[in-house]
Amino acid sequence: MTAKERGGNPEEWGPPPASGGAGGGGGFARSGEGFQSTNSGGSSFQFGSGFDQQDLESLLKRFGGGAGGMGGGMGGGMGGSPSHRRELYPSGGDVVQLNRKTFPSATSPHPWLVAFYTNDSKDAARDKQALEGAARYAKGLFKVGAVNCGNQGSQALCADRKASPIPKYAALVDDHLEFWDKPERPTAMSLHAFVTSRIPETTPVNRKASIAKLFGKKRGIAILLLTDKYETTPLWRSLAFSLRSLMTFAESRAASVEIGREFKVKKYPMIVALEADEKDGYRLLETYDGELSLSALSKWCRSVAATTKPNSRRRWFS
Repeated sequence: MTAKERGGNPEEWGPPPASGGAGGGGGFARSGEGFQSTNSGGSSFQFGSGFDQQDLESLLKRFGGGAGGMGGGMGGGMGGSPSHRRELYPSGGDVVQLNRKTFPSATSPHPWLVAFYTNDSKDAARDKQALEGAARYAKGLFKVGAVNCGNQGSQALCADRKASPIPKYAALVDDHLEFWDKPERPTAMSLHAFVTSRIPETTPVNRKASIAKLFGKKRGIAILLLTDKYETTPLWRSLAFSLRSLMTFAESRAASVEIGREFKVKKYPMIVALEADEKDGYRLLETYDGELSLSALSKWCRSVAATTKPNSRRRWFS
């Protein structure tokens, strides 16, 4: 059942509950703030930050490694030569390996959570589960990548981005890097909230006269969300961020009476595509009637941008 079928509450537009996988098999009940993850039995839990030093030493002793291999290296070593240390984030995993050539630029369509780490950092090893959990539950709202500052080709990148001491975690939005500065170790939920809270909000519209101001010379189409909520979810902000070069995104919150009458709202949320019009200020192109998911909304928005008959009034069905 979709969020819309449950009543269209945009507070539920975040990542849908997941099943299986590491970390317990539950999904975040909400996106943004107040995250809680529930399993199939209904009990709540939080993602941990990984195994601790004692667990690791016990494991090494059990398999003949001993505790003597611990220590040394940048940020605390795990023993052995660098060539024999296991890569924390190998290719093909939930976390994307980044370097100077693949590091996201200002034109990236996605917000990013970026980890700067080395394979011999004990804290980075402890935080591995949290970072991978955030990647699994991002559900397209943002991407998760990691830069191995122990690799010679990435050391300059880590220095340029002032990623010290290791490990460092940062939200990257529009080429602006904001580091996680909390004293506690990160969890999947706290990293998720940290990134989504940095995604810019869309333009507020609560008066009819404000609609015409949404259109600029380069953006002749605007997507307007009408909601009875006072805050919108990360899904809407992430959608707007990813398509910011195509169109303008706006929102009318708290069931604005004036906007509600203008669009004859019968049920919230309502999403409409608008086009600039010289006579009336705007023209209604389409009213969205599909699934309230990031992929479905993105597909619809792109179809609106590519339309060849902007004067036609159509309804979109997913």
